Amino acid sequence: MDRLFFLLSGEHETLPTAELKAILEAEGFAYKVLEKLDQVLRVEAGATCVEAVKRRAALTRLCALELFTCEAELSEAVKALRSTSIGELLRRGETFAVRVKHVKSHAKHVDGMTLER
Repeated sequence: MDRLFFLLSGEHETLPTAELKAILEAEGFAYKVLEKLDQVLRVEAGATCVEAVKRRAALTRLCALELFTCEAELSEAVKALRSTSIGELLRRGETFAVRVKHVKSHAKHVDGMTLER
């Protein structure tokens, strides 16, 4: 099982989470909710569930593989990224990019552009 996170619509407080759970259950995917945050649901599930969610969800904005979690501090994020074996996830010749998405007003003190660089 993989650790995934879903960025949910902020249009309603509970409907996006309920929709996502209903899709996973209707499609027969085993999952475990790790954490519910503002507009983010962290789950442990097989990555094969992503296609079903992509096809059926109206209130999910994106899904991604969770590589690590850390405190919302620049030094903590850099340290966590350096300890992650991203090279094992990439095929030969592939590259990756870092993107920072601030959700609502959380972690305003974190400079997203600096983290992306």
